Amino acid sequence: MKKTLFATYVAIAAICLSSCNKEATRASVKEESETTTLSVKVKGLPQTKGVPDTAIAEGEDLLNSLEVFVFPADGGTIDAYHSASDDEISGNTASFSLSCKTGKKHIYALANASVASDVETEDDLLNKISLYKDNALSDFIMVGSAKDASSSFEPTLTAGGSNSVSVQLRRIVSRVKIETVKAALEAPSLQGNDFVVKRVYLMNIPKNAAYFNGNYNDVFGVESRGTVTESPDGFAPASTVGVYYYFAAPAQNGSADDGLLNWEDHTTFTSSDEVTIDSSIKDMTCLEFQKSEASLYSSEGNALDGNTLSIGKYLYTYPNSSAPAEDENTVDFTTKLVIETEFTTSEGETTTYYYPISIPYTQPNYAYTIGQVTLKRLGNLTPFLPVSSIDCSFTVTVKDWESGDIIGKFNNETDDDDFEI
Repeated sequence: MKKTLFATYVAIAAICLSSCNKEATRASVKEESETTTLSVKVKGLPQTKGVPDTAIAEGEDLLNSLEVFVFPADGGTIDAYHSASDDEISGNTASFSLSCKTGKKHIYALANASVASDVETEDDLLNKISLYKDNALSDFIMVGSAKDASSSFEPTLTAGGSNSVSVQLRRIVSRVKIETVKAALEAPSLQGNDFVVKRVYLMNIPKNAAYFNGNYNDVFGVESRGTVTESPDGFAPASTVGVYYYFAAPAQNGSADDGLLNWEDHTTFTSSDEVTIDSSIKDMTCLEFQKSEASLYSSEGNALDGNTLSIGKYLYTYPNSSAPAEDENTVDFTTKLVIETEFTTSEGETTTYYYPISIPYTQPNYAYTIGQVTLKRLGNLTPFLPVSSIDCSFTVTVKDWESGDIIGKFNNETDDDDFEI
């Protein structure tokens, strides 16, 4: 009899436990699948007041398209996705709401590009590679991650609560500005001949870069993905910088998919060759001048006032982590701004001379301003070796494109080989 009663109690307990487990499972499923509304505001770069070197030029922060991705913070498949409509975008801002599950999230925004077709997980998105050629003067690729009002980059969305996040976008490109080119050739015998600026352009532009080189915490780089807390050799960041964003270094040629644009083979290039500028990116990387507008010296007496060409134009590059040359006789693959000139002797012989200015370790969303470049002697016969301070002088000022704060500066006249940025 006792055994029978005991068996009955066990059976009843099992039924109750089973019922409780089912109710707990239902509650768990209900909690996991509960949805909420998330309000998102995406902003382009703020205008930097009173800082002309970093002021936003027309179209540089324009939103033409926008994708937002919401992932569960603990991994798994994408929770929500939204492609902003035209009426949700206004200039350089966008606002909208979307429905997604509750819980802690990692949220990313991508402007002026589209990668959504095969993004199922956060890792899928982080492994996506952008192409420099997909940028345009009024269509720059921008990226950002969301934070909530508490400054957390892992916002927790609650049911029935007020869930809102903001995303500050940043461009992957960096901007290079050149102000003026002045002729001050030291030899008097050269000053009466034709000396013309033909082109100014960027060489060695990386073909691609990761859209999200870091993760939700910093889209440009984080430890183990793309941030180096110890600066590379020859790179001395200011104390206010603290980190260097390392992007995958490009292949040292122009044919590889991960190679360089506006590249020339230094082993076969001769003084009679011409640097080929990729036609599809010409408007972002090259400035051309007519003789009538760029004669630093002229045998006909119509040289520019002060023998100075005023430029004040912008060119754009992708982050380039190529190491700079150890000395002035070594070719490297850093991004270079090249001033290409043409000099004609009194006998009518014309020669092309180059003044390559290396910009080492170009960083995303930085603004590099080259002030006055003073040409003191005829330059190099090829565009590969960095120009000597004997031939010309210049200073490059490096600023945060977003804030306008000066990061540092460097030139070709320092006592050591460090680029103090």
